[in-house]
Amino acid sequence: MTGAATGSDGRWGVAARDVVPGRLEDAVHAAVAGRHADAMAALGAIDVRALANERRAWQDAVRQATAALPRPVRRSTRDLRTAPASRELEVFRRDSWTCCYCGRLTVASDVLRVLSMLYPQVLRFHLNWKIGECHLVYWVQTASLDHVVPLARGGGDDVEGNTVTACYLCNDTKGTWRTRRSATASVGPRPRAGTG
Repeated sequence: MTGAATGSDGRWGVAARDVVPGRLEDAVHAAVAGRHADAMAALGAIDVRALANERRAWQDAVRQATAALPRPVRRSTRDLRTAPASRELEVFRRDSWTCCYCGRLTVASDVLRVLSMLYPQVLRFHLNWKIGECHLVYWVQTASLDHVVPLARGGGDDVEGNTVTACYLCNDTKGTWRTRRSATASVGPRPRAGTG
């Protein structure tokens, strides 16, 4: 498997992000059936180098696209609250566990944690997701709740109006930008699986 491929126009092609959910699903099914060697093989087949290259390339593209834009002003996040798990689950189900920005299928962090507990030698976990000590699948594939207009910029916390499913890579890269579109205007969207 190769890393994220780009066409001559620099737009994203089909990459590791399209294979990882299947590998994780295979690992879960094998683990449940007690086929631990098969589960470890499925997890070991995840191309970490391709995930790292994709993460780095996407973040570099966003930084380059936003270099000339004014930085967002942050308000204190001390009074901001975390959405309850039930609200997150409601949004993830509504969006079919698909990142609204890049179309990547996402995975619940709890599923990854269980796989990490069962197979720590293959799917490493660090409490703070420390790079180098935590498998990159956590940084790229994990489902997260994103506020389109960030709470730090005055956005609401309602399910229908301001919250969407985002893969952790998109949510982390977006930060406190008002929308992904404004942060990545010259990068262009990454196509969904099978369309690249």
